[in-house]
Amino acid sequence: MALQGLTEAQLDLVYFAINHAVEMAKEDGTDLPFVVADREHGRELTWLEDVEEAPSITLGDPCVVVHHEVMPSTTSDGTPALLLELTQSGVTVVQPYRPGGAHRRFSLLGGPFVLDSVSA
Repeated sequence: MALQGLTEAQLDLVYFAINHAVEMAKEDGTDLPFVVADREHGRELTWLEDVEEAPSITLGDPCVVVHHEVMPSTTSDGTPALLLELTQSGVTVVQPYRPGGAHRRFSLLGGPFVLDSVSA
């Protein structure tokens, strides 16, 4: 399993964030970065101007910070990917995707996986 070691609550938060990013991309383009937090009163979504804002929002509660990067590749210029940083555990989950364009739809490439800390 590509997401071994994550708790059920972490998996739920990761998949919620991935699904939200996908829906945003299908509607009108990916609106990143954002934070999803599990608060006492329920799940909260906050959009960020810049990913550097995340530490001031994520203190205390289980959160995932979602942004995108181009992952290095030996066979191409790189693959766009969602990066989902679980703030309480320090784990980063990667979900590669193919951006939408004039003649193609946004789509996920494979499933999410935990970024190996050695290659980070």
